Amino acid sequence: MINFHCKIYYDNHFGDIVLLDKTFKTLKDIADEINVPYQFVADISSRSTPKKFQRYSFNPKIAIERINIINNNKDASG
Repeated sequence: MINFHCKIYYDNHFGDIVLLDKTFKTLKDIADEINVPYQFVADISSRSTPKKFQRYSFNPKIAIERINIINNNKDASG
């Protein structure tokens, strides 16, 4: 099972100001939570380099990571 961890934060001289730090089941769930189009979230999750708008200091940093969750529950039939 794959989940996605999303962290939205501002970087400043005194440390990070975290706006969101949460795990979601799908990229669509992230898009719904932060009220942006799905394609925006998909682009962020698949890019290794930031888009042009993300380089400006007044925009928050958005990090989306894939998380593989191992299900240790055994099936009743097996």
